[in-house]
Amino acid sequence: MDKKIEKKKFTTKNIIILGGAIAFIAVVIYGYTLSLKKTYSADADKLTISKVEYGDFEDVVLLNASVVPLTSVIVSSSEGGTVAQIFTENGATVVKGAPLLRIENSNAMMGYTSQQTAATEQINQLRKSRLDLEQNQRILNQDVLDVENNLRTATRQYRLDSALFSKKVITRMEFNKSTQDYEYYQGKLKIVKQAIKQENQSRKMQLSQIDQSMGQMNESLEMIRKNIENMTIKAPVSGKLSSYDPVIGKSYNSNEMIGKIDVMQGYKLQAGVDEYY
Repeated sequence: MDKKIEKKKFTTKNIIILGGAIAFIAVVIYGYTLSLKKTYSADADKLTISKVEYGDFEDVVLLNASVVPLTSVIVSSSEGGTVAQIFTENGATVVKGAPLLRIENSNAMMGYTSQQTAATEQINQLRKSRLDLEQNQRILNQDVLDVENNLRTATRQYRLDSALFSKKVITRMEFNKSTQDYEYYQGKLKIVKQAIKQENQSRKMQLSQIDQSMGQMNESLEMIRKNIENMTIKAPVSGKLSSYDPVIGKSYNSNEMIGKIDVMQGYKLQAGVDEYY
C-alpha cells in the first residue's frame, strides 16, 4: 500500500527567499528613515560659522594670460580695391599719418572723376551767374547816373524856358517841349530807382542761393578729394604695425581689416575665462 508523503511548508529555498525579502525591506525602510532626518552630525572643529552678508564673492582663479598692448587700432580702407603699392612692412614702428599702402579701384576713381568734373562745372556756372548779377547791377547803376544827368539838364532848360516864356521870348511849343522833357526824366528816374530796388532784393536772394550752392559744391569737392586721398591708407595713430600682410594685387573689401597698430603706451593681461565661472 502506498504511503502519502507530506510536503514541507518551509524548505531551505523558501527560507532563503523570505530572508532576502525581509532584508531588502529593512534596507529600504532604513534608507527612508535616514532621508527623513532634519539634522546632520559633524565634528565641531571642522565647522566655520560666520554671519551671512551680501557682498562680492571672491575667489582665486589660476589662468594663463598674455601681455598685450592696452590700446590697438584697426587699420581698414573706406573703399575696396587691390593693393598697388606697399610702403612699409609688418612689425614696423609707424607714426600717425605715415602711408602704409595704396590701393587701386578703377570704378571708384571713374566715379570720383565724374563727380569732380560735374561739381567743378556747377561751380563755374555759379560763378558766371554771380558775375552776371554784378554786371546787371553795374548797368542799372549806370542807367541811374545817365537819367540823373539828363534830368539835371532838363531841369535847367525847363527853368530857363519858364522865365523866357513868361517874358514872351520863346513860343509855347518850345516851352512845352522843355516841360515834357523835364517831366519825362523825372518819371524815368523814379522807374529806374524802383527797378534797382527790386533788382537789389532779387540779387541779394540769388547771391545767397549761389553762395549756399557753391558751399555745397566745394564740400562735395573736398569729400571727393578725401575719398581719392583715402586710396592711400595711412596710419591712424603712432605705434607698432601688426597683423599686416598685404601683397601686390591682393584685394580688400570696403572696411575690411588690413592690419592693426598697437599703441605702445601701456599693457594689459588678456586671458580666457569660462563663461560659467
